[in-house]
Amino acid sequence: MSSYILKTIIISAGVTFFLVAPYTYAENITVTEKNKWLPNGNRALSGVNTLPVHVATQNLPASASGNNSPVANGNAATTFNPIFMNTSQSDIDISRFDKENSILPGTWEVDVYVNNHFIAKQKVTFREMANQKVEPCLTKDTMNLINIKDDKQSPLLKSAMELHECIELVNLVPSTTVIYDPSIQRLNVEVPQALVGYKPRGYVSPSLWDRGINALLVNYNANYFTSRNNGKNYNSAFAGIDSHVNLGTWSFHHTGNYSWDENNGHDYTSTYNYLERIITTIRGVVQIGDVLTTGQLFDSQPLRGIQLFSDEKMLPDSQRGFAPTIRGIAKTNARVIIRQDGRVIHETVVSPGPFEIDDLYPSGYGGNLDVTIQEADGTQQNFKVYYASLVQLLRPGQHNYTVAAGHLNSKSVDYDPTLYQATYRRGLTNIITGYAGVQGTGADYYAVQIGLALSTPLGAFSADVTQARVHLNTTPSAVNSGQSYQVSYSKYIQDTNSNLTIAAYKFNSENFYDYTSAVQAINEEKHGRSISNIWRPKSRFNVTIDQGLAEGWGNFYVTGYTQNYWNNDTTDLQYQLGYNNNWRRLSYGLNVGQVRNAEGKKETTFEMNFTLPLYDLSIDHMPTLTAAVTRDGRGYVGERLGISGSAGADNRYSYGVTAMNTNHGVGSSMTMSGNARTNFSSLSATYGIGEHYQNASVGASGSLVGWSGGLAASAYQSNTFTIVDADGAQGAAVSGYPGIEVNRFGYTLVPYLTPYQLNDITINPKNMTTSVELQNTQAFVAPFEGAITKVVFETDKGMPLLITIQRNNGPIPFGSVAYDEQNSEVGSIGQGGLLYARVKNPSGRLTIKWGPGEIQQCTINYSAPTQDKDNQSSFVQLTSVCGE
Repeated sequence: MSSYILKTIIISAGVTFFLVAPYTYAENITVTEKNKWLPNGNRALSGVNTLPVHVATQNLPASASGNNSPVANGNAATTFNPIFMNTSQSDIDISRFDKENSILPGTWEVDVYVNNHFIAKQKVTFREMANQKVEPCLTKDTMNLINIKDDKQSPLLKSAMELHECIELVNLVPSTTVIYDPSIQRLNVEVPQALVGYKPRGYVSPSLWDRGINALLVNYNANYFTSRNNGKNYNSAFAGIDSHVNLGTWSFHHTGNYSWDENNGHDYTSTYNYLERIITTIRGVVQIGDVLTTGQLFDSQPLRGIQLFSDEKMLPDSQRGFAPTIRGIAKTNARVIIRQDGRVIHETVVSPGPFEIDDLYPSGYGGNLDVTIQEADGTQQNFKVYYASLVQLLRPGQHNYTVAAGHLNSKSVDYDPTLYQATYRRGLTNIITGYAGVQGTGADYYAVQIGLALSTPLGAFSADVTQARVHLNTTPSAVNSGQSYQVSYSKYIQDTNSNLTIAAYKFNSENFYDYTSAVQAINEEKHGRSISNIWRPKSRFNVTIDQGLAEGWGNFYVTGYTQNYWNNDTTDLQYQLGYNNNWRRLSYGLNVGQVRNAEGKKETTFEMNFTLPLYDLSIDHMPTLTAAVTRDGRGYVGERLGISGSAGADNRYSYGVTAMNTNHGVGSSMTMSGNARTNFSSLSATYGIGEHYQNASVGASGSLVGWSGGLAASAYQSNTFTIVDADGAQGAAVSGYPGIEVNRFGYTLVPYLTPYQLNDITINPKNMTTSVELQNTQAFVAPFEGAITKVVFETDKGMPLLITIQRNNGPIPFGSVAYDEQNSEVGSIGQGGLLYARVKNPSGRLTIKWGPGEIQQCTINYSAPTQDKDNQSSFVQLTSVCGE
């Protein structure tokens, strides 16, 4: 007796059919595209990607299946028996799908992966070979993305690429496999690692970077404030915008704010206005207009002019920041395991001989690395690589640069000084990074800086010296020349869980002027005032420490600085220190700080705070209770008690209520606040009341994007967006972005995209109406910084019908296709004569065809009841007779 199982076929609309195959186990297969006519004129279920995938078989004896055994020459084979489709072999030809990975010839858009890494979504041509197998042939563009080394390319491969031929990679490159997975439209290319050019982890080919479309982006933040204090009213409003217009390869940026109050009227301040262009060949960004210098070596300055600087974001994410290069020698094909603080942070396999690993992801400010080389013969090598980092450190061979020229655009001086500067940093070795820079203003002032940064077992150090010279008329010597010396240090001590993030000491000689103090001194002289009004720093020390304690004892931190001056006896001392811990669900902390108040006096403040979730941590929208006791610099003691939480799907709503009491001043008071994140904007409101006063505010923030296709709004703010265009897919949600759904116009905005990296955009059709069907639910985009890109999710619209068809001359063959009056394909036949179709009109006529002849077709009439537009969540089920 023969054995059979059911093979499940899932049509993209969600209807399930069954196909019987002998000697196989059950397997799910998804059909996502339209059926195609086979060469003999019959019809087979297929798709862009068609049906059977990786069919497994049992190696049964020939007697198990009679004369048609699926086992030949010891190799298992799978054959679908059409008798189980209530048809005959002459009705429908499915022999093509007896083979694995069946797909119909044609050009289809697929995701291309090389050695399990996504490289591009491309159109690939599939061609039928002499053995009836359909194989992909690759283009020159795809081969360039695969990146086979020049010296590993055979003459035949080079010739095929030069002639732009359809390249059959498996026949031209040894030990290569090309496998297509139609269920997820993925083409997997496996090439021996030794043949492929090296690409660091996270590498995305610049050919995939997307400059986006011409569009306008406006990020906004607006609020209105009203108060009443001791019988007097006060009203004010504020609106800030950060916007840019993208046109081709250029973008224009504008930042400004509008303010109004009833006493002073209104005013608009324009902060930055500049043109920008990204130049990928030099990994640089050029800006022209009112900008802010980068501040890599010198302090940032407002500039009206032009600047060019390198952008580290164009590097793969594994190449950004500083991490050491791991070098070693392997005796066999060995595993290299890299640990930090006992945790594996990277593992790879290397070939015998010397190796380098230079694509470690940065890890804070360091932490020594333990490297293990596990050889194939069971032996292993172990060694340490010391790792400590400062902002100046770069990986070996990497460099950063800035060039700027123009005029200082500052309101702190009344004249228009020139400003030029250039800086350069380069990683020289695993240990040393060198850097240098120059800054000045015409003949009146210049400064030159040179320095080194070191990564050593004792920590990361940097040391630099700046020589500056300024011409002044009111000093004993017209030429004031001086030096500034700076030393910085950073260290993470794993054994004690101590992180000395940065400690820096800077000393300026008496005649040293930085750029800001120099132009201010020149400005004072121009107005006949004394330059002694300008406080010139003498020395400065700043530190940040984070110290973890033993388990259960919490941690404490210290951050602060002290600075004194050459021409003033004042010494600044500002600091914050704190301790944090928790007991069960209760978190608590103590904070102490010293600041200088508006009158220039020092104030020391204390705060003890507590946070306690009111219910079990697993409960959604659990409110949190907060309490604190404070003491300010004037000795006033206060208490604070509050409750805050969130509500709604995706935590769309948040709220907070706080009661306060102070033994002096404002006395008892209370504030309430709420926030609602809609699909278009983030709305907020506050209300406060205390002795002799009341106040309230309302606000809104979000983004607006306009382009040739329309206008869309978002509650999120970002400078890099993708427009999702899914016509009719209202209610579909973007995965990973709470509250972002396709609106009634078929658009939504996806914020926070990572520039120059592949971003996965996936939409969930769960809340869509059944009258719309998505043809794809995933897209990848690698935008330029500040780009407004666009991804299109194709949709099919129409009423979904499930029609049970009756026919006098017997069942309609499985796989037959339905056409509407416009001869457009709208559905197909499953088992039992069940038709799934998506139609444009609620009533009409359909023609069912199972062959090219007139006798191989019949027609049906259908009439569906009118559906409520707000309740289109199910299929319409009908019964109809198909007439010849």
